[in-house]
Formats: sequence, C-alpha cells, structure tokens
Amino acid sequence: DLADGPPRVRDLERIHAPRDGRAWPMDVAQDADGDPVAVYTSLRGAGDTFRYARFISGRWETHPIVAAGRTLFGYHNAGATLDHADPSRVVLSRTIGEQNEIELRATTDGGRTWTARALTHDSDEFNVRPVIPRGLGDDHEGLVLYVKGSAASYRRYDTSVIMLRARELR
Repeated sequence: DLADGPPRVRDLERIHAPRDGRAWPMDVAQDADGDPVAVYTSLRGAGDTFRYARFISGRWETHPIVAAGRTLFGYHNAGATLDHADPSRVVLSRTIGEQNEIELRATTDGGRTWTARALTHDSDEFNVRPVIPRGLGDDHEGLVLYVKGSAASYRRYDTSVIMLRARELR
C-alpha cells in the first residue's frame, strides 16, 4: 500500500529486462480486474519499440505493439498513452511516411496482436505526445490531446496543443 511509504526497489517486480534494451515508461492503468497494465518503449540500438505489459496470473507478460520510428532531438519516441477506461486501447505517435502521426491501437488478446486506426494522417507537421484526459465524465469520453507543430531545436519551436474527439475510443 502506498500509504506505507515508497516501496523498496528490492520489493518491486521487473517488467522489462535490461538485456532487451533500455526501457522508458509511458503510462500505467488498471484493467477491469484491477491488475496493472503498462505501455512503455524499449530502445535497442537505434530501434525504439512501443511495448505493452500486463500483470496476469501472478506474473508480467509483455508484447511489442509497433516500432516507434524516428525522433526529435534525441527523445526516443513521440509518446503513448493508455485509455484508462479500457487499457486494451493505446493511443501513440509513431513515424508514418515523413511525419509522426497519432494512431489508436487495440488488442483483444492481451497484446499479442494489434489493430490500428489512424487519428491523424498525411500531416505536414509532427504530431507528438498524445494524452487521453481522465476524470472529465462520460460526455468527454474519446478526447485525445496532442502536440502539433514544427521545431528546429528544443528551444526553437512553433507548436499547438490539439484536442480531437476520437469516436473510436468510446
């Protein structure tokens, strides 16, 4: 229980082994049974992959979702978030063609296979760092926020926060 204070590292369970690449956590949620689900990336060499982990039958099970693609300024991916209303759905930003696009990925088999639906496409600017806001009530279901724009460096950028209603999330 978190009320007991922070957990000790030796008491934590490893989701991703270092031999499988460097991991970067993106989001954590609970499934309908109250078990944890996580989305993260693993960087191995120059390849960054979005991964899905769920705690089932007393152990962590992880599966790849999709390659993340190229990045901006050394950040290893453009972001992913779980739909906390249904964590079998992930919204992520990955390189498609020449830009990072926002995409909904869904699994019906615990992450072994995924279907994809584009939420942005044929963009002339990058789309990164998607977030599904929580706690807004049923009339706000299906909202996705993300950053759209261009950048020459982490100090020189022209971006906007975009909100879209993704009917697919309902």
